[in-house]
Amino acid sequence: DSVKVAYNKIDYEQIKGENWQVLFANDFSLTNSHVLCAKDCEIVSNEDGTAYKFANGILICTFQRINTLNCTNAWGNLYYARDTKRYYFPVPFIENPTVTKYVQPLGSSGCFLLEYQAYNIVKDSFDGYCIARPTSVTGVNHKFMAIAIGRWK
Repeated sequence: DSVKVAYNKIDYEQIKGENWQVLFANDFSLTNSHVLCAKDCEIVSNEDGTAYKFANGILICTFQRINTLNCTNAWGNLYYARDTKRYYFPVPFIENPTVTKYVQPLGSSGCFLLEYQAYNIVKDSFDGYCIARPTSVTGVNHKFMAIAIGRWK
């Protein structure tokens, strides 16, 4: 069951279960507070992000990082950069989760998320990401954000 709700002038998608509910912000660029948790939910925050553990076993992990990459690798008409860092979830999943990634350009050099190659997603972490742009530029500042959904029990 899903309904649209508003909280602090932000539109959320509200999903309810029998003993739980979660609100997802429609604006994914919010600062690590795009999930609000209520009823039967434990929130765990550490250097790897924030985890929302629901009593029914659902686990939602979120995080964001400010990063700078050099988009100098040619690929057709684009230039890309790959972040090779391994990102860890604040709480591990019991099976491989679904991960959605997003980048937000910061500063004067625009960029967008590029799925240049397959990424390895496992129970406790996932591979980095790629960004791209139409011209070769060093020092592309951006915010990288991700949300992972799966089960903790």
